[in-house]
Amino acid sequence: MSKPGKSLKGLCKKLGVRLTVKRGKKRVYKSVKVLKAQCKRKAKKKKKKKVKRKRKFGAHRVSERYKFPDRVENKILSFLGPDPREIAQLRREAIEELELRAKPLPILQRDVAQRINFEDDDFGN
Repeated sequence: MSKPGKSLKGLCKKLGVRLTVKRGKKRVYKSVKVLKAQCKRKAKKKKKKKVKRKRKFGAHRVSERYKFPDRVENKILSFLGPDPREIAQLRREAIEELELRAKPLPILQRDVAQRINFEDDDFGN
Protein backbone atom coordinates (compact mmCIF):
# COMPACT_ATOMS: atom_id res chain seq x y z
CA MET A 1 0.00 0.00 0.00
CA SER A 2 1.11 3.55 -0.64
CA LYS A 3 1.48 6.02 2.17
CA PRO A 4 -1.53 8.23 2.94
CA GLY A 5 -1.21 11.97 2.33
CA LYS A 6 -0.11 14.50 4.92
CA SER A 7 -3.58 15.91 5.56
CA LEU A 8 -5.12 12.45 6.00
CA LYS A 9 -2.29 11.49 8.37
CA GLY A 10 -2.95 14.60 10.43
CA LEU A 11 -6.68 13.93 10.54
CA CYS A 12 -6.11 10.32 11.61
CA LYS A 13 -3.72 11.42 14.34
CA LYS A 14 -6.20 14.03 15.60
CA LEU A 15 -9.06 11.52 15.72
CA GLY A 16 -6.95 8.68 17.10
CA VAL A 17 -7.16 6.33 14.09
CA ARG A 18 -4.18 4.02 13.60
CA LEU A 19 -2.52 4.25 10.21
CA THR A 20 -0.99 0.78 10.07
CA VAL A 21 -1.87 -2.86 10.71
CA LYS A 22 0.39 -5.82 11.41
CA ARG A 23 0.69 -8.39 8.65
CA GLY A 24 2.92 -11.15 9.86
CA LYS A 25 5.95 -9.42 11.38
CA LYS A 26 5.63 -6.25 9.32
CA ARG A 27 3.56 -3.10 9.70
CA VAL A 28 1.63 -2.08 6.58
CA TYR A 29 -0.34 1.12 5.93
CA LYS A 30 -4.12 0.80 5.66
CA SER A 31 -5.63 1.86 2.34
CA VAL A 32 -6.69 5.49 1.92
CA LYS A 33 -10.32 4.40 1.45
CA VAL A 34 -10.32 2.50 4.77
CA LEU A 35 -8.62 5.35 6.63
CA LYS A 36 -11.15 7.90 5.33
CA ALA A 37 -14.06 5.68 6.36
CA GLN A 38 -12.62 5.14 9.86
CA CYS A 39 -11.95 8.85 10.26
CA LYS A 40 -15.51 9.66 9.20
CA ARG A 41 -16.93 7.20 11.74
CA LYS A 42 -14.63 8.47 14.49
CA ALA A 43 -15.52 12.11 13.77
CA LYS A 44 -19.21 11.27 14.17
CA LYS A 45 -18.54 9.55 17.46
CA LYS A 46 -16.21 12.19 18.87
CA LYS A 47 -17.93 15.27 20.20
CA LYS A 48 -16.30 18.64 20.09
CA LYS A 49 -14.66 19.53 23.38
CA LYS A 50 -16.01 22.52 25.23
CA VAL A 51 -13.37 25.20 25.26
CA LYS A 52 -13.05 26.71 28.69
CA ARG A 53 -12.56 30.42 28.61
CA LYS A 54 -9.36 31.61 30.15
CA ARG A 55 -9.89 33.92 33.06
CA LYS A 56 -8.31 37.29 32.79
CA PHE A 57 -6.29 38.55 35.70
CA GLY A 58 -7.85 41.28 37.81
CA ALA A 59 -11.31 42.76 37.98
CA HIS A 60 -13.07 44.19 34.96
CA ARG A 61 -14.47 47.64 35.13
CA VAL A 62 -18.25 47.65 35.20
CA SER A 63 -18.43 51.07 33.60
CA GLU A 64 -16.52 49.91 30.50
CA ARG A 65 -18.57 46.75 30.10
CA TYR A 66 -22.00 48.30 30.49
CA LYS A 67 -21.04 51.84 29.45
CA PHE A 68 -21.90 53.46 32.79
CA PRO A 69 -20.28 56.73 33.82
CA ASP A 70 -17.34 56.36 36.26
CA ARG A 71 -19.21 57.92 39.17
CA VAL A 72 -21.74 55.06 39.04
CA GLU A 73 -18.94 52.52 39.34
CA ASN A 74 -17.48 54.37 42.34
CA LYS A 75 -20.88 54.22 44.05
CA ILE A 76 -21.18 50.49 43.29
CA LEU A 77 -17.69 49.91 44.72
CA SER A 78 -18.51 51.84 47.88
CA PHE A 79 -21.42 49.44 48.50
CA LEU A 80 -19.54 46.29 47.56
CA GLY A 81 -16.27 46.53 49.35
CA PRO A 82 -13.58 48.52 51.13
CA ASP A 83 -12.28 51.83 49.92
CA PRO A 84 -9.49 51.51 47.31
CA ARG A 85 -7.42 53.97 49.35
CA GLU A 86 -7.56 51.62 52.34
CA ILE A 87 -6.37 48.75 50.15
CA ALA A 88 -3.49 50.88 48.82
CA GLN A 89 -2.50 51.82 52.39
CA LEU A 90 -2.52 48.18 53.50
CA ARG A 91 -0.41 47.26 50.46
CA ARG A 92 2.12 49.99 51.30
CA GLU A 93 2.35 48.81 54.90
CA ALA A 94 2.92 45.21 53.79
CA ILE A 95 5.68 46.28 51.41
CA GLU A 96 7.38 48.34 54.13
CA GLU A 97 7.21 45.35 56.49
CA LEU A 98 8.80 43.11 53.87
CA GLU A 99 11.53 45.67 53.21
CA LEU A 100 12.33 45.84 56.92
CA ARG A 101 12.61 42.06 57.13
CA ALA A 102 14.79 41.89 54.04
CA LYS A 103 17.48 44.14 55.50
CA PRO A 104 20.71 42.26 56.27
CA LEU A 105 21.76 41.69 59.85
CA PRO A 106 24.25 44.21 61.21
CA ILE A 107 27.90 43.18 61.14
CA LEU A 108 29.42 43.19 64.60
CA GLN A 109 33.05 43.68 65.46
CA ARG A 110 34.72 40.68 67.08
CA ASP A 111 35.19 42.29 70.49
CA VAL A 112 31.52 43.41 70.62
CA ALA A 113 30.27 39.96 69.58
CA GLN A 114 32.40 38.28 72.28
CA ARG A 115 30.82 40.46 74.99
CA ILE A 116 27.26 39.28 74.13
CA ASN A 117 25.88 36.90 76.74
CA PHE A 118 24.03 34.18 74.80
CA GLU A 119 22.82 32.41 77.95
CA ASP A 120 20.86 35.52 78.97
CA ASP A 121 17.07 34.99 79.07
CA ASP A 122 16.44 38.27 77.20
CA PHE A 123 18.64 37.25 74.25
CA GLY A 124 16.61 36.66 71.09
CA ASN A 125 13.43 38.34 72.38
